[in-house]
Amino acid sequence: SNLLRVKQYWDAELAAEGMMELQLPSSSGTNGTWLVQQARFAIVRSMISRDDTWHPRYGVIPGYGISLQDGFQDTFTATATAALEWGAFPYARGVIENWLRYYVRDDGMV
Repeated sequence: SNLLRVKQYWDAELAAEGMMELQLPSSSGTNGTWLVQQARFAIVRSMISRDDTWHPRYGVIPGYGISLQDGFQDTFTATATAALEWGAFPYARGVIENWLRYYVRDDGMV
């Protein structure tokens, strides 16, 4: 039902992004399938936590939830790197363009 539609949506979305397929072997210390799912779900979590597709949200209110912190460099770097490494180039491009547009000054300062 709805859970199946959500899975189908994200399967199609990640395929449209061109994300690589990955298989890791299971060993005595870990389950390779779970590690792959955790990595893919981290990209999905990044996608669903942004406003207007590209604008990052860093933290929650009260405390870290103010928009001043949305451009946190570590969040940008981790997101852009993960998207590039996984082959999600349209997503990576949107994240990078948004960050350059809203968080980098004309003189190159952050």
